[in-house]
Amino acid sequence: MTGVPRMRPGETEADEVLVYGEGTRPGEHDGMIRVTVELLPHGFGPPQHLGTATVANDGRGTHNEGSYAAVLSRRGRPSSAWRRTRVEGFPRRRLTAWDLLYRVLRKAVGDRNGDPWRGQRARVLASLRESERQRGDVPTPLNEEIRRILG
Repeated sequence: MTGVPRMRPGETEADEVLVYGEGTRPGEHDGMIRVTVELLPHGFGPPQHLGTATVANDGRGTHNEGSYAAVLSRRGRPSSAWRRTRVEGFPRRRLTAWDLLYRVLRKAVGDRNGDPWRGQRARVLASLRESERQRGDVPTPLNEEIRRILG
């Protein structure tokens, strides 16, 4: 695309990758969401960039299910890609932009806060085994249901 300006005013390199890097042409699929996280020291100081998520419709979806490319940046580096991901089959007519952002973050970063049952699951299962041992290894329907839920 020689001679075509690749970046528009206010765009970052991450935006360029999203909009133009997937085989699209400028103006073809310009739908984009940008979420910037900033820290305001003491609530009013100069903002410090913590990260930016840029999510762009890549035009590969359908009327009901969107297909999106996303780029995340890190603290102080808004125009530098830290993570890239895609969300496909997103039910855009039923869910909101927050749901899309959640899916982008979940896919790009994962569940970094961990499983809320982590550590508890093993204790609960050990307690079930102990109670069954004390009753002569007779599992109760409740214990079986708990095992099923905990996997």
